[in-house]
Amino acid sequence: MTARSLLRRLSEHLPGKQHVIERTLIEYEAPPEEVAAVQEALASFGFSVTVRPEYPLTGGPPTDLSWAVFIALGVPLTAFFTALGSAAGTDAYAALKEWVERVRDARRLTSGRGEIRIHDAHTSMVIPADIPDEAIDALRDVDWAGLRGGHLVWVEEQQVWRDTRDLVE
Repeated sequence: MTARSLLRRLSEHLPGKQHVIERTLIEYEAPPEEVAAVQEALASFGFSVTVRPEYPLTGGPPTDLSWAVFIALGVPLTAFFTALGSAAGTDAYAALKEWVERVRDARRLTSGRGEIRIHDAHTSMVIPADIPDEAIDALRDVDWAGLRGGHLVWVEEQQVWRDTRDLVE
């Protein structure tokens, strides 16, 4: 089964959802070459999307981010991982590692700290650009059903993914 046919099948089973990735934004300040490179990185996994430089990194809460890629999904996060794996012909998490590397490489003109933020209708996660391999591997241990509605972040000190709701004291 090709990645495109898998994506088509996923879309058929999700009422009102026509695409695995519904929208992809990067910051206003992104160089045009990086906009095109992020779009190409997504296309290399079979995702036909238009990347729009429409997200402000400034003007909100203070951040030390130099760049960010924001992806709104039309399917659950786990279906997105499965689609990545299918497109790469490999395990979903191995494909995610490769995909993160491609997106990070696409942003090579903008130095500094960056991250990829992915969200579906209920759950979101932040993938730092410098994420270690063990963090991607640890996604296998996430209770995705129990996370519904949460915000998943990698806690480096504990070497574990946590829902930010669990980090509040």
